Amino acid sequence: PVKIPEPSKLSTDFGKHISFRDAVYHSDLEEFLIADGLKGKILKYNPSGNPEVNKYFDVAFPDSVEPLKTPEGIAVDSEGNIYIADWGLHRILILNSAGSFVKQIGGIKAWNSVNNQAPNLMFPKRIAIEEDAKGILFKGKRVFREKHIRYHIFF
Repeated sequence: PVKIPEPSKLSTDFGKHISFRDAVYHSDLEEFLIADGLKGKILKYNPSGNPEVNKYFDVAFPDSVEPLKTPEGIAVDSEGNIYIADWGLHRILILNSAGSFVKQIGGIKAWNSVNNQAPNLMFPKRIAIEEDAKGILFKGKRVFREKHIRYHIFF
């Protein structure tokens, strides 16, 4: 894992902006991605910890998916997909490294429209991706099991 360089603008900003909730380094993009819960945006900082010229990570949502509301946690898997815990909309978003929407897990609309049941994902804060790096040998081929998304909820 890549650590936030100290001293740097990123380490200073993280210390003084209460809205900076979580950070992850995306090795394919060579950028730190920061979840800004107050602005509902993902910010970009370079590996030296300085803000990028275009400081916001562009996210392309289809019309049927609400934009980010309060991103609290962020993680990246080995394929470069980005996972965002969106606290205010009770969901986890999965984006590809270009910022295109891949999938939504949970969400207010999903549970309001189905029998008025409570969401199975309430206020997700932190997120981590567990992956099977070794796999198993099956019929002469290496097979990798599924990814597991771990999240924490806090009130």
